[in-house]
Amino acid sequence: MSLPRVYLVSKRLDPVLGIASGIWAYYLYESRVGRPQGHSLNELVGAKWTTWRQARANARVQTVGRDSDREERELLKEIEREVKIAEGK
Repeated sequence: MSLPRVYLVSKRLDPVLGIASGIWAYYLYESRVGRPQGHSLNELVGAKWTTWRQARANARVQTVGRDSDREERELLKEIEREVKIAEGK
């Protein structure tokens, strides 16, 4: 015989309540600690996010000049030839 599950609010809202209370507790902790300028969680995450976006933008710019378009066109032509051969044309 198993015991019935006990929920604070409901089966679906208990995880949301837990996450929200955890975020609120961390916010209170951050506000009380008094970190130096530029070392709060928001500033560190924002700086990391900016460097990540710049790295992605640089990677995108570098891939534009590749021969991937030419390779895709050649692959498409090869597939079209195979389809024509399969159809008997």
